[in-house]
Amino acid sequence: MTDRKKPGVAFWVTVVVGLSLLYAISYLPATWLRRQDWSPEWVDDVYLCIYAPVTWIDEYGPDVARRFLRWYTGLVD
Repeated sequence: MTDRKKPGVAFWVTVVVGLSLLYAISYLPATWLRRQDWSPEWVDDVYLCIYAPVTWIDEYGPDVARRFLRWYTGLVD
């Protein structure tokens, strides 16, 4: 029988930080896809559902966060 250790705190912190970064980075390709003329209509609904926290920050967040998001999404223009 092998002696397997349960994942520790460092592992779970790495998972949470990694998924958070992946979520933040994926916002740009999702924005690009949403802005395409050929993208299906359901893309808007999925986009708004998945990125609701980001769109809320874009509308109501601190000025520095809103400016950053506008700069970041401006990369796909």
